[in-house]
Amino acid sequence: MPGHELTVAELRATLAAELDHAAGLQAAMARAVITMLDDYIEAAQPAMSAEDRARARLTKAAAARRAWKEYETELPELITAAAAAGMTAPHIARELGATESYVYRILRTTPARLDHQ
Repeated sequence: MPGHELTVAELRATLAAELDHAAGLQAAMARAVITMLDDYIEAAQPAMSAEDRARARLTKAAAARRAWKEYETELPELITAAAAAGMTAPHIARELGATESYVYRILRTTPARLDHQ
């Protein structure tokens, strides 16, 4: 939106999305600012309208979903690489927060070209 000023929640979401691309001091500073914004949002919530609270939660959830979507397509390769490195399906499932049956299905259905030797 032209001329749209970012809300605190939108600023926080933007910084969180950029954090994956930051390193060193830049990443540390971004984390510190995100923490301060989280504290501000939490402290300001009683003064926020229901719509603003809902918008803040949606913005935070949207940023997390976008970050997840970046990894979603890589999951089969990540799972097969972890299995090839000696991790068990139950361990991989615990690390991902997924079910063992999901991990076993990925291992069973992943094309050989993605298997790691």
